[in-house]
Amino acid sequence: MPSNNHWSWGIRKATFPWPDMDIAMAHSLCGTPTRTSKMPCLSWSLPAKYCNVGMKLRHNNPDSVCAECYAMKGRYATTPVERAQQNRWEKLEAALRTDMYRELYIIGMCRIIWNQNEFRWFDSGDIKSWEHLLLILEVCRRTPHIKHWLPTKEYSLMGKLNMVAEDFIPDNVTIRISAPLINDPNPFNIINGIGYSEEYTLSAVTTDHEQVTCPAYEQGGHCDGVKLSCRACWDRNVPLVIYPKH
Repeated sequence: MPSNNHWSWGIRKATFPWPDMDIAMAHSLCGTPTRTSKMPCLSWSLPAKYCNVGMKLRHNNPDSVCAECYAMKGRYATTPVERAQQNRWEKLEAALRTDMYRELYIIGMCRIIWNQNEFRWFDSGDIKSWEHLLLILEVCRRTPHIKHWLPTKEYSLMGKLNMVAEDFIPDNVTIRISAPLINDPNPFNIINGIGYSEEYTLSAVTTDHEQVTCPAYEQGGHCDGVKLSCRACWDRNVPLVIYPKH
């Protein structure tokens, strides 16, 4: 069930430990964050055209969630958004090439999101590589007061992550693996396919309104609405969140 008790799961926010990194410098190193109308927090957006699994699904499976990717149309297809996404992508690539830039990038990301209670990775796009995943987890590790939601379809990376130490994933990040098919009758097969881990949660997409568990679409498309403030996507105790097709 969605929870409205979201203020109780963080820890006390400490003073930002890298005072030389101001917000302007952080934006120059990483790019600027996104703020979607649905989310109660900042999020991060990369070009969907660079998704590894997503683009394969889009081109090869008309029944996939990615076949009509929302992040390749509408506002996402406008020039300002595309430019901002490409800028973030290029800065990420630079950070993954050298250790010095990687460290500055991580500190910059921490600065950008430091005042958030929650943060969503990828309202568009996905994990680029194993090195990118390690970078994300390091940002999560250095911001323990923030609850991170990491949605992904990069199943092979999740299988690899499942092989490392049990406590490798920080407690404040919820990795929510996205089922590839609309109306998937058993999305939990994805976890079975990559190796079971209690660290992983799931999301799925349906055309059946009765199966939808995300309440945002009954309160104007917002996580925070007249009925409740939902943080189910950030909650490891919620094994499956089902969204309507859109």
